[in-house]
Amino acid sequence: MVAPAPEFLSLLSSLRKGEQVHPRNLDALSDLHQAERDQLTLEWSAIPAETRLELMDLAADRSASDVTADFTALGSVALQDDDPRIRRFAVEAIGDSTDWRACDRLVATLAGDEDALVRAAAAAGLGEWAILAEGDQLAPDQAEQILTVLRKAATDIEETPEVRACALLSLSVINEGWLTALITDFYYDEDRFMRLAAVQAMGISASEDWLDFLDEQLQSDDPEFRREAVTSVGELMIPSTIEAVAALLEDEDDEVVMAAIGALGEIGGDDAVEYLANFLEDADPELIEAIEEAIAFAGDPVINLHNVIVEDEEL
Repeated sequence: MVAPAPEFLSLLSSLRKGEQVHPRNLDALSDLHQAERDQLTLEWSAIPAETRLELMDLAADRSASDVTADFTALGSVALQDDDPRIRRFAVEAIGDSTDWRACDRLVATLAGDEDALVRAAAAAGLGEWAILAEGDQLAPDQAEQILTVLRKAATDIEETPEVRACALLSLSVINEGWLTALITDFYYDEDRFMRLAAVQAMGISASEDWLDFLDEQLQSDDPEFRREAVTSVGELMIPSTIEAVAALLEDEDDEVVMAAIGALGEIGGDDAVEYLANFLEDADPELIEAIEEAIAFAGDPVINLHNVIVEDEEL
């Protein structure tokens, strides 16, 4: 068995002493081999609680910004911590891992962790794995395990709205008939958080069947629903929605306006570019960069090839 690396042992010694963790030292905890993982497991509880929390906070941030970092082993050890804050950071630290063991950890955490926020993070983390499952890039039994635990969480009326919403969003990439009914149930639920999740899920699902629902929410009195609806419409990338989206460039809520700018960029095409260009003429200075980026994106013929296909099908 390969012995732990000197850099790893040095960092572990510093952690036990409660010394400040420097982001540059995290490399020593990436892609741990078995001997290092065993050593970390053995000494984890000897690391002061606040140091463990700081470490996992940094690891979660690093994982989100650096695709080369692999904190699967570190996160797996931290998921055994008594502090739910540490476990939540651990979920985030392994969330982008392509290691099947990370997937197993997320499944187990969603199914069994006692803290709702940790379960919600695990449900969100399984979204990337659901995409792989939908693309037939996983073994059938593993794909089934992922979809089963997410569906159970999403439909469990005893579960918190946050966990159910995260599970629904992760499931929204799946092409299954029961998903339509599930999104509809969320849309008409009494809980506001779940209704918002339904609007988000409609865009992720990439189905035009939700256009009437989304159009209703584009006109909602609640700016958060308008924002999520216009974002979802943008994700559908249907040219016929451009006029309705452009109307929200004049919305009273700044976040809705930003979402509408982004949506027009996503939909793309000459009409979207024209609306954005006209809006740019008298736009507030803080919006100029976002508008210019959206115009560049909307005018890219490769990015917006989808629109040409859709327009041809409509003729």
